[in-house]
Amino acid sequence: MNEMLEWVMSYNDAEIVSSDEGGKTLHMRFPSFRAAVYQIAGWGKNVRVLVPPELHQALAEHARELLAIYTDASV
Repeated sequence: MNEMLEWVMSYNDAEIVSSDEGGKTLHMRFPSFRAAVYQIAGWGKNVRVLVPPELHQALAEHARELLAIYTDASV
């Protein structure tokens, strides 16, 4: 198990459901939807969410908010 996978699995209720040369697919549980957004956003490009679509949308919105904060020249 690589370091990132160990880190992800150590902080969450997670189980590996499949594995191939492209990586591992996990089923994860989070204490809340918002907790999932913040935690997954922190993993950046190291993970990719497959489902649910609402989580994709929430992650995209979170990323847009961060982008707006950190690209605003007046800050």
